[in-house]
Amino acid sequence: MTATPTLSGSQTLKDRLGTLETIQDVGFYSLVFLAQALGKHDTTSQPCQLTVISNGMQEVIGGELNAPEKAMVLGAVQIIPKEYPHITCRSIDLDFDVDHPVTMPSATTVLAELRTPITEPAIAYRGGYRWVRTFEQVTLPAVNPDQLRLKPQGVYLITGGLGGIGLEIATYLAETVQAKLVLISRSPIPPRATWLQWLAEKDSDNPTSHKIRKVQEMEDLGAEVLICCADVTDYQGMERAIAQAHTQFGGIHGVIHGAGVAGGGLIQLKTRAIATEHMACKLQGTLILDVLLQDCELDFVVLFSTLNTVQPAVGQVDYCAANAFLDAFAWAQTATRDSLTISINWNGWQKVGLAAAAARNPRLAHNYRNFDDFLSPAEGVEAFARILHQPFPQVLVSTTDLQVKLQETRSEFDNHPPDPTPTPTKASLTTAASTPTTTIHSRPNLSIPYIAPRNHDEQTVVEIWQNILGIEPIGINDSFLELGGDSLIATQIVTRLREVMASHLSVASLFETPTIAMLVASVKESRQPKSPTPDSQSNEREEIEL
Repeated sequence: MTATPTLSGSQTLKDRLGTLETIQDVGFYSLVFLAQALGKHDTTSQPCQLTVISNGMQEVIGGELNAPEKAMVLGAVQIIPKEYPHITCRSIDLDFDVDHPVTMPSATTVLAELRTPITEPAIAYRGGYRWVRTFEQVTLPAVNPDQLRLKPQGVYLITGGLGGIGLEIATYLAETVQAKLVLISRSPIPPRATWLQWLAEKDSDNPTSHKIRKVQEMEDLGAEVLICCADVTDYQGMERAIAQAHTQFGGIHGVIHGAGVAGGGLIQLKTRAIATEHMACKLQGTLILDVLLQDCELDFVVLFSTLNTVQPAVGQVDYCAANAFLDAFAWAQTATRDSLTISINWNGWQKVGLAAAAARNPRLAHNYRNFDDFLSPAEGVEAFARILHQPFPQVLVSTTDLQVKLQETRSEFDNHPPDPTPTPTKASLTTAASTPTTTIHSRPNLSIPYIAPRNHDEQTVVEIWQNILGIEPIGINDSFLELGGDSLIATQIVTRLREVMASHLSVASLFETPTIAMLVASVKESRQPKSPTPDSQSNEREEIEL
């Protein structure tokens, strides 16, 4: 990763989007596709270390972070070990100039680091000194009315403005300074002239009705509200929306970039198209906003990021990567611009927002068992108000002791990859399918009906799944993914199946045949003797296509 773009206004949007795509290819996607290749070729018995070397990606001494796009690799570096337990990763950011050869001290530094155990996901070297990222807990004071960074009747643009969190923040601005609000939403809303009829005809819990009532509430508080239907990744659409805001309100004083798409899905199943779609709002959307608003004298730009950038979660590689870019972008802007740019790493919000929606989804709820720790809307708004009036480029919001959580994350990097699976003993064979490893929960409401196992092999696999997933009963057509399975769980299941069924299953095979019926059929087929072909006898080298 040696491309070094600048953030100067002289770069066109086309240049910046091209740089973004190039860095995605050589950084983020290279790591994702490498992990997929290693998973496909079943390297679980071979511990593996991946190290990414970059420059210009971390802000340490001030002013050296000139390529925030590179920070996307931190998403992959932190999520890959969670989904592939035999792989450890780290990022090393150096302070060398790509226009000059790497000096001997830099090379020596890298080689020395490679010989040390991985204890941190991200490391930086500046002037020969080794730096690791830490976070300091602070208590932000309440904001007095005379300390507000907000202007009375100021003009504030909010992307994702009709989303749950966007509406809460907009209501706060309406109540506090009777703001002129520009709410950007990808989803259309009925014309104002039809609102009364809409509310009369629709159920009270209709999502669109809720949005209309929230806008009416803002206007009752003294705000003026302009609703623009635009996709933040569409330059022309955003250009029209911003032009309309200038025409109606005369200018824009602050921006809150809250648009986003919740990422999801294991790395092994991730396609480029899916990842690109999940990341576009935060990547291309941020750059488009920056270009379109570069001539505005903004008082602040607030970027909505997530705690997942420091508390990585299984299935969130693209989401984590996109938000890591936002964090780095805020630091880069702070170093090069006079206006304040803040990235807020949000804890989940209760009732509203992407995390709350995911927590209510039966297929995703297993990832959000700490829902009670989420922020209430009132707490979230109060946190926003306090953060807006302090000078930090990045603030993490957590309802629990974040230092404890961060230490738990570090401890995962301290652990070396597991040793190759030992040859099972007779005792392990008899207990492999019967020893529970977690609390058992009842079967969730799945998309297909329960079907009991029909033979001994299916019964054996059912017992393994139930014990490891902590769900009972599990049917032979129940989807591993719908049950909450991930690569970490898949590794445990495959290890048990190898012991009990004398199979050579790979972790990838569990995603390719994600039901017990399909998996047992695949195992039986693999047991059938196959005559070797001349090609298979002579070709002893395994090639992994990246």
